[in-house]
Amino acid sequence: MMGDRDHGGSLADNPYCVQCCDGAGRLRSYEDVFRRLVERDFMGTNGMQRAQAEVAARNALAQLPAWRGR
Repeated sequence: MMGDRDHGGSLADNPYCVQCCDGAGRLRSYEDVFRRLVERDFMGTNGMQRAQAEVAARNALAQLPAWRGR
C-alpha cells in the first residue's frame, strides 16, 4: 500500500487494504470482497466472463494477507 488512504479506514496501522475493509477499517467478509472483485473489477473493468473472473478473484485474494490460506 502506497499511503494512508490505501489502508482500511485510512488508518496507517491497519494491515489490510481499503478494498478489503469497510469505511471504519473493519475487515469485510471474504464473500463480500470476492463478489465485489469479481463483479466490479474482473467482469466490469476487465470484461471477463463470470467463471473466468471467479478464478482470477480467488487467485488474487489468495495472495493477500487477510485471505491467504482460504
